[in-house]
Amino acid sequence: MKQTSHHPSGGKLRGLFCLGLAAALAGGIALNSTAAGTAPRQYDIAVWSSSTHTAALSGDELYFWGTNENGQFPGSGVDFSTEPVLLQEGVQDAAVSKDRTLTVSKEGELRSFGVEPATGASSSKEGTLLAKDAVQVEAADGYAAYIDKNGSLYTWGQNELSQLGNSSEEPVKKPLQILDGGVKKVSLGNTFGLALMEDSSVYAWGDVSCLLPESGGKPSEELVSSPVQVAEGIKDISAGRTHGCLLKKDGSLWTFGDNAYGQTGVEGELYCGLTQIMTGIRSISAGSYHNFAVSNDGSVYAWGYGLSGQLGSGAVTSYSKPVETTFNYVQVFACNDNTFGVSRNGSLYSFGNNINYRLGKSNGTDSLSPARILDQEMNWVYTDDPEAEMPSDGENENNDPVVPAPAPGNGDEDNIVKEPEIVSVPFVSGYEDGTFQPAKNVTRAEFLRMLVSALCEEYDPKHDYGTCSYSDIPLGRWYENYIAFAEQKGLIAGYEDGTFRPEASITRAEASSMTAAILKLDTTSAPSAGFTDVGVKNWAAPAINALVEKGILHGDGNGKFRPNSPITRSEAVIVAASAAGFQPDADTAASLVKSFPESPFQDVSTEKGYYVYLLRAVGYVE
Repeated sequence: MKQTSHHPSGGKLRGLFCLGLAAALAGGIALNSTAAGTAPRQYDIAVWSSSTHTAALSGDELYFWGTNENGQFPGSGVDFSTEPVLLQEGVQDAAVSKDRTLTVSKEGELRSFGVEPATGASSSKEGTLLAKDAVQVEAADGYAAYIDKNGSLYTWGQNELSQLGNSSEEPVKKPLQILDGGVKKVSLGNTFGLALMEDSSVYAWGDVSCLLPESGGKPSEELVSSPVQVAEGIKDISAGRTHGCLLKKDGSLWTFGDNAYGQTGVEGELYCGLTQIMTGIRSISAGSYHNFAVSNDGSVYAWGYGLSGQLGSGAVTSYSKPVETTFNYVQVFACNDNTFGVSRNGSLYSFGNNINYRLGKSNGTDSLSPARILDQEMNWVYTDDPEAEMPSDGENENNDPVVPAPAPGNGDEDNIVKEPEIVSVPFVSGYEDGTFQPAKNVTRAEFLRMLVSALCEEYDPKHDYGTCSYSDIPLGRWYENYIAFAEQKGLIAGYEDGTFRPEASITRAEASSMTAAILKLDTTSAPSAGFTDVGVKNWAAPAINALVEKGILHGDGNGKFRPNSPITRSEAVIVAASAAGFQPDADTAASLVKSFPESPFQDVSTEKGYYVYLLRAVGYVE
């Protein structure tokens, strides 16, 4: 059985899953829950689910479904909705908890809709204005937190276990600052909070005695009344109801807290201090009492409480340690007592408890196995029988290089230019108008694609290498598979802030470093290339020297290398072809020009010095 939505957007959540299209969202898809934490979001989509309702932020448009018994739907008087309803625009972040919604506008206005836990008061349909400088917000059932534009952290709400971190146990009606800057992300448990700082340290407060050095990892009645540093080198945090997860920069996953339902993944312990349970992890999400993790190779792991079906195993079962699933999800996010997964082709699946229609299944039934609720065409759907199998994601339509068409003949059959035979793997593409645009700067993603295609024989363009850990790689973009492959092979490194910056122009120094890394050159023994603008302390000097020694790189003819200048498409072709072993002498180059007198691109003359390298780039020569 299939049912399409009749909400005002015509049955579609606009912009929710545009993958591989020109209108694709700037960053793909992400789901968040009251337990998993909000921000900063990796992608342009976010979904939050409480015990009463669900909210989805698509671009700056905020949709709702579930129950609205206490006014948690902004500006709406409906009692409930089984299907998404667009209620707000101009939103940059949001969070939900029982009977409440918090929204942050693009201008920074933080508003609360529904019931305020600290007072029991209900807001008007327009909401209660709490702040004017917010950028991120997070909510638990009894309290909440937000980060302002300066990175300061504020909390308010119930406070019986010092969960507000304000050196008190008294409730707070209005947001109160507890950290005065440097906060990157906040995640809230039932009675404790975690703050990820810009310097990769983590601060904790509330009922987190097991994280204190003197505790030996054992619980006590001692409360941490104000934020204290508990970890370093962390890239992500996720708080469950009574446990927490810290993901280190090296990919190791650490957990702590109550383990009554196996939620820390440490067998045989009822409670534990910070303990490493996995390595090679790229993303983590903690639900109330369950967790999902995605590894660097795309494998999906689940553990913890599963008696509501939130582990998606098809049965009411729990796991006391991480168990590899068969899910082919690129993103998985655990919520209160349910879970959402995103398949590579953009479909959204949900499983677990569906009270108040929070799964997006308008028949109201729970799901022990994943049920598809949104297809890749953005139609809202559900099935009575949960689907255990993921759909075929298909091939990335932009994976294969576009080989330029041969130049047209002049009408004389004897002079028709025949299409050259492809004898080697092409690693560049032209443009639809028949140009190559040789002077255009090359992006980091474009250059990586050239190198992987030209140098990595093991790369299979038809193989799905999963997702990568960089926070700015949109799902389904043409370069995702190349970056994922290169990261898994240890061939590339991003920036300290966790980004790869695929659309940024690559400099000659960065291109040198990337090429030397993929070639696995020894960069310690090469003699200095002697460029006047590349000193011995230049970070890229070893790679530049090694490539010059191999005849792959050259300067500008005036003794300079211009390391900080962007590399152009014509220059990139020379580097990639040379790295692949194509280094013709003058006689060979002249012979190739004679053999291919018609340029494959209308804006590239056969007289250009890079012309023969371009012939190799499009696969016409070996």
